[in-house]
Amino acid sequence: MKRGSALVMAIWIIAVLSLLVLNFATEAHLQTSVNLFMRERIRVAHLTDAGIAIAESVILNFPEVQEAADDESEKDLEKLMEDDRWILEKRDLKRGSKTTIGPIVVDKENPAGGTVTIEIESIGGGDNGGAKININTLFKGEGGHPHYAELWEGILSWAGVPEEPPELREELIECWNDWRDSDTVKTGDNGAEADWYEQDQEEHEVADEQKYVPRNGEIPDIKELAKVKGFYKYTKKEELISPLLVGGKWDPDDDDSPEVRSILDILGTMGGQKINVNLASRDVLSVIPGIGIDSNGDEMDEDVVGAILEARDTTPPEGEKFVNDDDYGPFKDWNDLLNRVPEIGNEANEYISFTNDSKDGAQFKLTIIGTSSGLTHSIQAIVYVKDKKLHFIRWQEDP
Repeated sequence: MKRGSALVMAIWIIAVLSLLVLNFATEAHLQTSVNLFMRERIRVAHLTDAGIAIAESVILNFPEVQEAADDESEKDLEKLMEDDRWILEKRDLKRGSKTTIGPIVVDKENPAGGTVTIEIESIGGGDNGGAKININTLFKGEGGHPHYAELWEGILSWAGVPEEPPELREELIECWNDWRDSDTVKTGDNGAEADWYEQDQEEHEVADEQKYVPRNGEIPDIKELAKVKGFYKYTKKEELISPLLVGGKWDPDDDDSPEVRSILDILGTMGGQKINVNLASRDVLSVIPGIGIDSNGDEMDEDVVGAILEARDTTPPEGEKFVNDDDYGPFKDWNDLLNRVPEIGNEANEYISFTNDSKDGAQFKLTIIGTSSGLTHSIQAIVYVKDKKLHFIRWQEDP
């Protein structure tokens, strides 16, 4: 009996020791895997950091890049690339095109150490014009667009704001002017300064902490329009809505009210007075005099917008071949645009630009992807340029 008991005890001890050894081995294996994962995770994080640094260098310096000469040879380009590794990518950005850098092997002595890919796309802003119309320039006064009223008429017509009564559109333009300009003098018969907002908020019993008056300066967010007289409405249920921001019926309490479109896609808050014709969308181009509308504010007889979009496309139409690069792609200047789209109105030259820049206000979309040992880390960000530095508006990792 004693021998049997001793044998059972020995077997139990061996079993327990085996489980402990197995547990230690499993834990050691898991810890090794975790360490390897963390090492590679840190490595791909460093790769994306390197990608951000490369993107910053390209964005801040591309405005000064030397454009390709008509007689530039491959040898000339090779020499230029010795001095500036990213010259081709910088030229893409200056023309308004999206550019991709990489995949780059960051450590040439260790090619297996990982790669990084950087994609940069301009989305507007900058003194030379962006993809959207800068609403902060659409006012009467110092720093305002000399043709702000014409642009507003085009925008409101595109959005579908009723033309009757005539003071309806006047109210929107004049109230925005009072919100944006730096004085406290009411514009026209329909404008609104601080006293109007104070009275309106008293009538609707707005809480003290929610009260506001005109900014009398640049707005940082286009959605601030929802506070401007004329751009918001109270329904019969005392609900506050902003038809021009969300789209829908101009008067939500009237079933016969016309539908209006949201203006968020064509208006921004950064950049200069001009719109980059190489970046602007169909909708933005549609409100520019000489392109989408004529000098009378009516829709153009010919589809100039379509002609511009087709001409700037880098893909030839199906079944056609371009003779040379001058037949398609981003427009270089006004003469280039006029040669390729002769239907355009001369007045458009006052509203558009052709080159991109990275001056204060320019915005870019970045996609950075680092890859190492099968592990990938990606970053998507929206940045803007200010004081020769990149500032991040949005940051998303591994979306």
